[in-house]
Amino acid sequence: MWSARRKSAQAWVAEGQAAQGKATQGRAAEEQAARGKATQARAADGQATRGEAAQAGAGRGKGEGAAAHRLGAGLCAALALASPAAAQLLAPGGGEVRLDAGAEGRGSGFSAPALDDIGLFDTPLMRGGELGLLPAGGTAAGPERGWGISPSLGLTLAGTDNVRNTARDRRGDAYLTLTPAVTAFASTARFSGSLAYNPSGRFHAEDTRSDRFDQRFFGTGQAVLVEDLLFLDLLGSGSVSDVEGNASGSTAALDRNRAVQTTMLQAAPYLLHRFGGDATLQLGYAVRNLVQDGRSAALPGSSTPFFKPEETTMQEVQGALRSGENFGPLGLQLSGSGTTYSGTSALAGAHRIQGGVEARYAVTRWLAPVVALGYEDQSFGGTRPFTVQGMTWSVGARLTAGQDSSILLRYGRRDGYESASLNANVALGARTRLTARYSDQIGTALLQSADLLSAARTDALGNLVDGHSGGRLVAPFGTGLLATQSAITRNRRGTLGLSQSWTRDTLGFFFTYDERLPLSAARGTTAFAQTAYAVSLSWSRQLDPATTGSAFATIGRTERDGARTSDSYGLRLRLNHSLTASLSGWVEYGFGYRSADLAGGSTVQNLIILGLRQFF
Repeated sequence: MWSARRKSAQAWVAEGQAAQGKATQGRAAEEQAARGKATQARAADGQATRGEAAQAGAGRGKGEGAAAHRLGAGLCAALALASPAAAQLLAPGGGEVRLDAGAEGRGSGFSAPALDDIGLFDTPLMRGGELGLLPAGGTAAGPERGWGISPSLGLTLAGTDNVRNTARDRRGDAYLTLTPAVTAFASTARFSGSLAYNPSGRFHAEDTRSDRFDQRFFGTGQAVLVEDLLFLDLLGSGSVSDVEGNASGSTAALDRNRAVQTTMLQAAPYLLHRFGGDATLQLGYAVRNLVQDGRSAALPGSSTPFFKPEETTMQEVQGALRSGENFGPLGLQLSGSGTTYSGTSALAGAHRIQGGVEARYAVTRWLAPVVALGYEDQSFGGTRPFTVQGMTWSVGARLTAGQDSSILLRYGRRDGYESASLNANVALGARTRLTARYSDQIGTALLQSADLLSAARTDALGNLVDGHSGGRLVAPFGTGLLATQSAITRNRRGTLGLSQSWTRDTLGFFFTYDERLPLSAARGTTAFAQTAYAVSLSWSRQLDPATTGSAFATIGRTERDGARTSDSYGLRLRLNHSLTASLSGWVEYGFGYRSADLAGGSTVQNLIILGLRQFF
């Protein structure tokens, strides 16, 4: 955070934010204080029913989603035609460089929300924790700064009739899970950030070979290294997913042999300088380390795995120059990036060089056509090496229908083919919100998830949501219904979400489309095409001040080359109750069915969980 008395980068950021930004942050802080330990309980617990909680967060966090979008606006210069590794660069404090700075007595006085967020994917730079974990009584730029920490301990007892979730050799078992957790935040003149860490250990009564330890965490931080000039952005995440895919969205009953532990660590120092109202220059470097650990997995009858443990290190340099408010309704941006990959994954030895220019013109305050032209040079290795070289282009438009509603639609050529992209977040009245996103990119499933996470934030419940649309992130480091592969693929992904919030009830609908087409694979592995469709419904209701009930149901279908179609059904019912001011408990029932797993058999699993969490 920045001191109001300093003539720094935050000074001109604060001028653009004005009273509206502060009011939004104040509301976020008040909401965080009101939720208190009940909020932390759900965040630390990871919300075993993440689906409905995230939908609830998307509905209740409408103001926060808008704040995330607006606060990241001006600095999105780093994103145009550059790899999303640069998407995390921002001025500490979550500020924005606004084109309507003239309202504060500088520049041309032109105001056009449709010019915000210039960049190929329009992903905001502000990420988790900046609004969601503010100290009670303070704001992101307010006088009350400091730090806070809240430790807790969770204990669950679970029983299932199919502990390995297999079609054959079904075994019932009971197990105990210990989940210590720490949530923390810091908000000072030189550093702001948040961390949620909740590792877990699971111990079985019968099948002791299934005992395991999982690492789950999400942290973000922004530091001022040299005032007005040099900044550092940090990001870390740890999660567990199912190598064969999972319809329920929960890993509570996941077999150790199918568990994939994913860890991402990222650091990005960067320089930021503003040339009055004419332009903003940003130069940066980002290094990201991605590790996926677990047992190798192969298709039945094959000795060649489609997944094996792997590590990828990515290094990127990038630069961007963006026009300022003195250009009036015209927004221009020149950017470029160079990325190299090393490690043991299919991306080892690959490189990406991308650059170009983008222009927007605000026809009205709310509508701006978008045109981009650039060049790319990409090279990939693996079992089938290939290169992509040539011109890139795109045309589209951005519609900003209101303060917290925007639609960006594009069509163009990138990664060697033509495709469309969509990012939409629309308020349909005071209680209903629609989110939609579609992308078509080349990369690994892990890299795509990491790019998405780099632009994510946390909602008021501690769940990860899309930083632009505010919609929940479905299996951010898993692949949903799809199997995890060690391959370079063409990834088509579309999501559609609809949420509605009432005084005591929150309803949600979510549709997901995923398609993975293999282009190359890590040496020693194989790859296959797969497609998945899923529809999810969620509902939560506050039964009384201390009790909340929730339900989450999903239906999905998976298609794979050389195999029959597989249908999946999942159901989770949960009842939470605050026993005392520092102790909460819950009971949960889960059901999962898959008509054909990778071995070809149908699986059925029932699960009952009793849990307690004590705060200290």
